[in-house]
This record gives sequence, C-alpha cells and structure tokens, in this order.
Amino acid sequence: MYPFRDFVVAGGLMAYALDGVQGIRQAAQQVAQIMNGANAAEMPFRQPASFRLSINSKAAREIGVVLPSNMLGSADEVIE
Repeated sequence: MYPFRDFVVAGGLMAYALDGVQGIRQAAQQVAQIMNGANAAEMPFRQPASFRLSINSKAAREIGVVLPSNMLGSADEVIE
C-alpha cells in the first residue's frame, strides 16, 4: 500500500492517496485569498476531502494476490 499513485504506476500494488488535483485547487484558492488581503493566520485549516484508490492488477497477479471483484469495482483506477 503506497501513499502516492505514482508508485502504483511504477509497479506497486495499490495506493489510497489524496486526489492531487483537488489538493492543488484548494491550495490555489488559499493563495488567492492571501493575495487578496486575507490574514493567513485566521484562515481555517482545510483537510483533504477526496481520496483515490488505485490498483495495479498486473502486480497483484505477479505476487499471487487475488483481489475481490468488489474491490476492483470500487477502485477509482485499475492499472492493467
């Protein structure tokens, strides 16, 4: 289990990671607020709200792991 999707693309089994696009979007919104005069010390802390499950089915086959079909069906991305 990896913290970043890139490890799965490189051959790792699976990752449950933050949605990178959403994280960058939130950071950009906060930067825009600061640039418009907001006090950074008074801004609320934003926790991630979106995660993505990526599974590498080829890696699973190679190490002999049988993944349940409902897990593969609920994954956001299955890499063959």
